[in-house]
Amino acid sequence: MLAVIAGGTTLSLRLQGGALADRPGPPTGTAPPASSFAMAAPAAWPLAGKVPAPPAARRYWGAYRRGAPYDRDALGALEAQAGRVPAILMWYQEWTGGPLFDVDSARWLEERGIVPMVSWEPWKPPARFGQLVVDQPAYSLRRIASGALDAFVERYAQAIKEYGGPVMLRPMHEMDGFWYPWSGLANGNRPADYVAAWRHLRAVFERVGATNVTWVWSVNHRSVPATPENSIARYWPGARFVDWIGVSGFNWGDAGVGSTWKGFDAVYRPRYRELTPYRKPIMLTEIGAPEAGGDKGVWIRDAFSAMARYPAIRAIVWYDKRDTPLRDWRIESSPRARASFRRAIAAGGVLSAPAAVRATRPVLFRDAFSRRGAGSWGAEDGLEWASVGTTGLPLSLAVDGGHGVALAGSGVNKGDVLVGPSTADDLEVSATFSENLLSLGGTANHWAVLARASGPRTYYAFQLYPEPRGKALLAIYRASEGRIADLSEAGAPFRVAEGGVYRVRGRIVTEPGGVRLLARAWPASDPEPASWQVATVDRSAARLLGGRVGVRLSFYAGPARMTVDDFEARRA
Repeated sequence: MLAVIAGGTTLSLRLQGGALADRPGPPTGTAPPASSFAMAAPAAWPLAGKVPAPPAARRYWGAYRRGAPYDRDALGALEAQAGRVPAILMWYQEWTGGPLFDVDSARWLEERGIVPMVSWEPWKPPARFGQLVVDQPAYSLRRIASGALDAFVERYAQAIKEYGGPVMLRPMHEMDGFWYPWSGLANGNRPADYVAAWRHLRAVFERVGATNVTWVWSVNHRSVPATPENSIARYWPGARFVDWIGVSGFNWGDAGVGSTWKGFDAVYRPRYRELTPYRKPIMLTEIGAPEAGGDKGVWIRDAFSAMARYPAIRAIVWYDKRDTPLRDWRIESSPRARASFRRAIAAGGVLSAPAAVRATRPVLFRDAFSRRGAGSWGAEDGLEWASVGTTGLPLSLAVDGGHGVALAGSGVNKGDVLVGPSTADDLEVSATFSENLLSLGGTANHWAVLARASGPRTYYAFQLYPEPRGKALLAIYRASEGRIADLSEAGAPFRVAEGGVYRVRGRIVTEPGGVRLLARAWPASDPEPASWQVATVDRSAARLLGGRVGVRLSFYAGPARMTVDDFEARRA
């Protein structure tokens, strides 16, 4: 970063863009390390949707962490320090050298429930961090708008399409400053050239079919220079070309030349008022504070509290890097700062992974069981639940009190309840379960969500199985004409009890030569974990390629009552 004095005010200038000595990453022309969960995306894979704003009064949190995602230990350290997994991970990628979008890293992030966000920079970055190198005619806005760089842009868009998951793209950010070659008043540019370049990039991606991109138009917290010609209105591409609005702003404290400590309102309120008329969700795409000049822990606490007064702010990305000894923006710059940040993002209104990823996947079927009925679970959205098979005594099904209810008498009672048409789509299926009786000393009562079920004897199951002393086992298995193949299992990282409420989620993805299966489970009162707890690939000739979704309810002790809530199937 540079501290620049203009009109008596210290402005936040961050020349991060790719100083070669500053940014770890794969050298140009080399591939990053392969992910153990890397998946080849067949052409038929449905692309993710755009990242929507979260529900009212909630916001995603994310971070830029130096080295991530190429250095996966860097992300692990961030998660350990923050106590949560970010919903968004941002990194910077310059155009020089023609580097493509990092598909493997993006898939690895998506598996962890994290949306990749790329600050996409058309320039050759400086050899020394903070050096101004704005005179770069090869990357002028007019050349971008003319299509002179389309060969590279198309390859980049094609790589994002190949990935298929959600991506937030932040091209040509802080254009209302003077420190980048794409700045509207530098490198022979005009603000109108920026609008033309932005619209051209969007058109290229649409032509390629990379519809899984969420476009983030990102300004500085103050235009430099603050002249009518450089106002943000002159850079606005139009509502149909922008999905989110981003803004960068820092409390510099005593870390800049002539700077002073500023609260959240002083940094963001003027720009916020300018941006809200555009009626787009706002993201703080770079935010931070140093230790120098004030109490950073208090500043973090107050900043997150202040956001309640800014309802259009729906996401924040913390700039987690130490630029200089004074300009230490990291959340772990001190124990006090780290503790404050952990408390802030643990609050109920702050969303961690996998909230943003999940929101991009279209829902195929959802049932909250808000109706009433006896004898079956009835129908929702025109799709009827069907009990397709039982073992032992039949189950008694009903819908009551917002639950799908299954009642079982004494003895063995097992049943599958399926819904929806048969599908070969990649999808996630999840439901919440509770039971008043787990075991009377023998085999425990247990439950599973099912996918690709073609009957009571053929399906994939993602099962939570209670064990003695409150332990539980999360398992993935395949039933094929009644023959059971245990595919993978692991101990659940929580304890279970009668009357407890637990959620199980399974994910199923077809890939060349196999079917990838992933599962996780958690107490319904806790945040959903970002990581899959069990993962496997079914490469057998008996792997299942299509079927319905549903649940399997297994009673070995009774009389007992089991409830199912918030059943959902959504495209993966």
